[in-house]
Amino acid sequence: MATIAEIMYTLKNLTNAKVTQAEIARALNITSATVNIRVKKQSQLSLEELKKISKYYDVNLLHIQIKQTSNKNQNIKYAERIKKIRSVLDFSQTKLSNEINIPENTIISYEEGNIPNCDFLANLYKSLNINPIWFLSGEGEMFIKNKYLNIRDEIKQTVKDMIKLGELEKDKLI
Repeated sequence: MATIAEIMYTLKNLTNAKVTQAEIARALNITSATVNIRVKKQSQLSLEELKKISKYYDVNLLHIQIKQTSNKNQNIKYAERIKKIRSVLDFSQTKLSNEINIPENTIISYEEGNIPNCDFLANLYKSLNINPIWFLSGEGEMFIKNKYLNIRDEIKQTVKDMIKLGELEKDKLI
């Protein structure tokens, strides 16, 4: 996750608003003194706290996370993760483009290091069940559900089984 100081910096860049510890305290419903202590200790915000801050500043949580990770030069890691997704699913850039309804040239630009936008991320999660935490941080499992992996494995097994069948048995299947 992120520290309060990191989130304050990110919010200033996203909203051009004056972001103070007092406002963060109001967003989290805690005292300014508590915020000050947490800033000094560099303690991490929980996901629930990030959601509260996101709601308070009317900024999409994904925008905060994307901006934050881009501040840490994660663009290359996003590109690597997109390539890994394609590799695991055996998708070309065209196939990925069709599956998530995003132009192929956009996918190419992301694989070259441009920062993915929220539409791309939402479609990736929704269409392929990619774990958003894994995509943004590299932590956890790649898939929330292995729907595509299971289908690929079933198809591979079916093909292997058909290869083992004799000609007569193949004709019966067709």
